[in-house]
Amino acid sequence: MKNVLIALILTFSLHTFGQSNINDFKYVIVPHQFDFLNEPDKYMLNSLLKQYLEKKGFEVYFNDENFPPELAVNNCLALKAQVRNKSTMFSSKTNVDLINCNNQAVFMSEEGSSNSKDFRQSYQESLRNALQSLDAVDYKYNYNAAITKNVLPGAQNVVQQQNYQPQTVQQQIVVQTPAANAVIPVVETSIVDMVADGDSYMLKPNDKGFELYKKSVIDDVVNYGMIATLKPTGQPGIFLTTYKKQTTIGYFDAQGNLTIELTDANGKSETKVFKKQ
Repeated sequence: MKNVLIALILTFSLHTFGQSNINDFKYVIVPHQFDFLNEPDKYMLNSLLKQYLEKKGFEVYFNDENFPPELAVNNCLALKAQVRNKSTMFSSKTNVDLINCNNQAVFMSEEGSSNSKDFRQSYQESLRNALQSLDAVDYKYNYNAAITKNVLPGAQNVVQQQNYQPQTVQQQIVVQTPAANAVIPVVETSIVDMVADGDSYMLKPNDKGFELYKKSVIDDVVNYGMIATLKPTGQPGIFLTTYKKQTTIGYFDAQGNLTIELTDANGKSETKVFKKQ
């Protein structure tokens, strides 16, 4: 019943905010830094929002990345993601808006909140809860000729001079001089066996990060089913993680153990630790 009400509210909102429909847009631009935080991608909120929208089916770029040629000449092809912060000293409260080039809201989420005392967990939980509103939207890109015509005069000539290269995700090894007594994360480069809560797992590196598999034995046959993917971030040892249906953060410690931050069915934060064998 709740999902039906959310869908009705969202349908009403799409008609209320003008002729734009979320399905008209192929791209979303996410800011690399929110104005209510003091550094880029703080608490990994920007990366979490970007990956969620990518899973939804959009092509998503940070505002400081190179854009595809058609987007570079026509910013009306993209929605801009904005996060409204209404947090207090006791809780985090956020809303997610998708805004078109005419500064009209094509989508406005319900408010997501969290009472976690840890700032990172609290902001991440409130953002995930806000994005639940978008789960009720059946997004599928539908070409709209009216939007594609909004090209700035002379912009084609500018794009032809650009050396555009598609963005690729690559695993990088960052060498830093650690401070005294600093914990240096061990990031594996080969297949590693791991254990968590009595179950066996396998961590397998690839060219985009890692894949985590759960081991099972059926009729004496060993099987491995993938349960998580990990993609590198700009911070050594910290990975943007998709675990089952959750988008979250994973990180390694000095012993090579993997910790994944999760949210349980009641919205409470928890961690799952995979110990290196």
